Amino acid sequence: MLRHVDWKKKIYLTTDACQTGLGAWLGQKNEEEIIKPFICASRKLSTTQQCWSTTKRELYGLMWSIQKFHCYLQERRFIARVDHKPLVNLVSNKLTLIMQGWIDNILLYDFTTEYLPGEQNDLADVLSRGYDIVEVRATEV
Repeated sequence: MLRHVDWKKKIYLTTDACQTGLGAWLGQKNEEEIIKPFICASRKLSTTQQCWSTTKRELYGLMWSIQKFHCYLQERRFIARVDHKPLVNLVSNKLTLIMQGWIDNILLYDFTTEYLPGEQNDLADVLSRGYDIVEVRATEV
């Protein structure tokens, strides 16, 4: 069940990129300190994007999800959780010019990046493989 956004609580962005698609969701901790989603999205990668390296797909997925959820993340501090360790230290990585441009866009937002082991990234993983799913969000009151 999706939850309503509580603007007083910290927001967590969780992303994943597989060979063919991207998945992402925003969530917040509930009373039991478990992060529960309030909006999910996914999309298929183009044939060209499917040929990219894992790091490039994961970085693109992070950029795409931040842009997708811009209205929730702009001017708010949030935590981005990724299952690809090289993204945790975005700026220190050796990047292509295109990837550096993505970093420049991402760094316009106020966030920290945390590593989330793949086996704990179930929802984003399912979304990245089920990109035909329509965007789902909780109705705001």
